[in-house]
Amino acid sequence: MPGEIADALAALLYRNVAYRGTTDSGMGASTTNIDCADFIGFGDDYFNTGWYMQIVHNTNSVGNAPEGEVRDITDFDDGTGEFIVDAFTTNVEAGDEIIILHESLVAIGRNDGNNVFDSSNVSGNADGSALERLEQLAVDVAAVDAPVSTASATAAGTIKQDSTSGTPDVVTCSIAALNTFTAYTQVDASLSADSWISHVSLSADTTEDYCIEIAKGGGTSEVAIARFSTRLIAEASVIFALVPIKVTSGTRISVRASSSASGGFPDVVTIGVSYYQGLET
Repeated sequence: MPGEIADALAALLYRNVAYRGTTDSGMGASTTNIDCADFIGFGDDYFNTGWYMQIVHNTNSVGNAPEGEVRDITDFDDGTGEFIVDAFTTNVEAGDEIIILHESLVAIGRNDGNNVFDSSNVSGNADGSALERLEQLAVDVAAVDAPVSTASATAAGTIKQDSTSGTPDVVTCSIAALNTFTAYTQVDASLSADSWISHVSLSADTTEDYCIEIAKGGGTSEVAIARFSTRLIAEASVIFALVPIKVTSGTRISVRASSSASGGFPDVVTIGVSYYQGLET
């Protein structure tokens, strides 16, 4: 073994996070039951939790499996020096060299597709350990990459003419011929979490100029947060992409519309609002 590796292993052994041994000469070949009397004296079950076994030298077939493989230790019998481990891919045999590794070493991982350390219980923490920070990164990426399901994130309101509604702001809409706005139609009564509105869609059954408005709040206290105007061909649809607008949890989202139809509002206008949840501000 090169001197640098020997020195590194000696340092680890000194800190009680790695132990080296050689399997017993009389041990029967096994993938799960490994006998090593070198470890008698540590105490029964000492290595049961948080310890792993690596085969560092396959004496009978150097360089071949299970050499290099790492497995979780599930039981240790101090009376016999027998380890019970998750199965190696091939038998461990008498005279093989092993290292018992603490989980703090195994968690780093190794250059293969079989890293056995289980981090499924790690919770994301942006200020925590390396594993916690990686978990938080995975959570953040998933939140950005996956919108709320279509069923809950995109809702449509059937808008009909309501002559009692107020007039549109024609300067903002840039369509001077628009008629009266409809009443607000609820899209989401109460957002389940902080959300970022990202897209708004519009479809209608009549060719007209349209102005649509997205608002937050409820009852008569709606506050407009976005307004769009467009010329829409009958039976067509248009989607507006927004720089995401944050709306806090518990807020009601509503929509309303106006058109240039001179003979009354079209029969049906459908407005969809799409939003994401879980983004960081």
